[in-house]
Amino acid sequence: MEGKSLQGVKFKEEEMMRRKSVIVFGIILLLFTKVNGQEPNQLDCRFYNLYLSGNMNVWDSVVDSLYLERLTPAQEESLMLAEYGLIGYHLSQGDKDEASGVMEHFDRRLEKWLKRKPENATFHALNAALTAFKIGLNPLIAPFVNSEHKEQIANALKYRTGEPLPLIEKANSLYFRPSIVGGDKEEAKKAYEQAFSILRNDKQCNWLYLYVGSWLGQVYTKMDEPRKAKQIYLELLNVAPDFQHVKEELLPQLESGDFIDMPIGLKMNTVGVNCAVIDS
Repeated sequence: MEGKSLQGVKFKEEEMMRRKSVIVFGIILLLFTKVNGQEPNQLDCRFYNLYLSGNMNVWDSVVDSLYLERLTPAQEESLMLAEYGLIGYHLSQGDKDEASGVMEHFDRRLEKWLKRKPENATFHALNAALTAFKIGLNPLIAPFVNSEHKEQIANALKYRTGEPLPLIEKANSLYFRPSIVGGDKEEAKKAYEQAFSILRNDKQCNWLYLYVGSWLGQVYTKMDEPRKAKQIYLELLNVAPDFQHVKEELLPQLESGDFIDMPIGLKMNTVGVNCAVIDS
C-alpha cells in the first residue's frame, strides 16, 4: 500500500510538471508567434518592450525561438542586435556559458552578413563588439586582439553613413581603456552624445535609444555632471514612462546622491557589455 501511495505522489508530481511545461510553452507561443510575414518593426518592438521591463528571461526565449525561423534580412539584423544585447547581459551576470552559446550563433550570422555586405558599418561595429565579448570571456587574449579590434572600429567608422552603432563601439573602447593606453573619457562622452543624438531621431521601438541614453546618464554622473544626467533621464521617461531601470534605479539614485558606480554599466535593464581592449 505504501509503495502504491508513493507511486501515486510521484505520478501527480510528474503530471504537474508536465502541465506547467505545457502552460509555459503555450504562453511563449501566445506572446511570440511565428515571425514570418511580420514587419521588422514588430520584432524590434518586442525587444523594445522587453527592454523597458528588463525581462531578460523572455528576451532569451524570443532569441531562441528565432533560431528556428526562416528570417528576412531585416529580421536577421534585428536578431543580431538582440544577440548583441543578450551576450552583454549574460557576461554582466557572469554567465559565461550562456554568453558563449549565444556568441556561436551571433558569430556565424555576422560572418555570413559581412561577406554579403562588406561595407556595412553596423556589421563592422557588431564585429568589434564580438571581439570585446571574446575578451569578456577570456581577458588574457586582450593584447593579442587589440590591433584587430582597432581595425574593426576603423572600418565601422569608415563605412558609416549615419549609423549610431559605430559611434557606440568607438565610445565604448575609449571609455573603458585606461588613459595610458589610449583611453579618453571626454572623447568617449562626445561619441556617446553623437550616437544618442542620432538615436533621438529613430527612437520608435528602438531599444538602443534607451540603452545609450541610460548609459550616457551614468557617464554624466560619473563625470560629475548630474544636471545633464537628470535631463537625459527625464527625457527618457518622457518618451518611455515605464522604463524601469531609469524610473526605479538611476533617477532615484541620482536625486538621493547615492549613485552606484558600475564599471561595466550594466544591470538587467542596461543590456550590453563594454570591455576594455588593452594595448599590447
